[in-house]
Amino acid sequence: LHDALPICLNLYVAILLACSSFAQAQQTLAIDEVLSRLIAYSKDYRTKLPSLECDESIVSQQVKGDKVKWEVKVEAKLRQVRDPNHPTEFNDSYTFKSIDGHPPKARFKLPYFVNGAFANGIGFAAGDQRECYDYTLSREEGGTILRLELTAKSASSAPACKDVFADYHKIVLVDADTGIVKHITRSMSPDAARKYREVIFASIDYAPQNLGDLTLWLPVRVESHNENGERRMSAIFSNYHRYTGESRMLPGIEELPATDAPKP
Repeated sequence: LHDALPICLNLYVAILLACSSFAQAQQTLAIDEVLSRLIAYSKDYRTKLPSLECDESIVSQQVKGDKVKWEVKVEAKLRQVRDPNHPTEFNDSYTFKSIDGHPPKARFKLPYFVNGAFANGIGFAAGDQRECYDYTLSREEGGTILRLELTAKSASSAPACKDVFADYHKIVLVDADTGIVKHITRSMSPDAARKYREVIFASIDYAPQNLGDLTLWLPVRVESHNENGERRMSAIFSNYHRYTGESRMLPGIEELPATDAPKP
């Protein structure tokens, strides 16, 4: 009996290790499948997304502790127009309708302002860059939502990883049945944000919007803030429709931390 006990324990440990290895293999397969679906979704999304126009309600704030020191409310018309010279890229332009309920002046200031949340918000590492990130996959809301997290590897020396933002972290919530992206949160290091003129943090909620005979999940709410959280912005998007006119950007915003297309 005494000799049999270590054998039983060793067998039990071996079974646990085998089960653990199998679970890790299954997790890897699941992550690869979800990534492949997201990359295909991203390409299809950018292909189908037309030039469009919508209303944007912005609240831009400067805060100190729990007190709002400066707040500006903006009503604007946003145009997201496909670049004719670069068919996969989009350009934002604005017509500002009111600032704190009044007609906008020729020049005005905002505590914080970001753009680029549409086609640029959905993007995922493909090809050789997929090895630049660590991935975790879980389920939420009774298994109906997949939660994929990707974090940039800090010690990767692969050539493909040299352009990956330092401390990059992204959370994607995906409908398990349809593969539709419903929410994205992304962040990066302050140095990377400054170097590449990116926002350090952005959170985007998506909801279905009808554009004639086409239905797409488009941003309905965006939140962002700077490095210390003392300057922040939230935006609500509504009244989506296709845009076929001439795009223009009205001058006037100062202290605009412009944002380029977020990477994966």
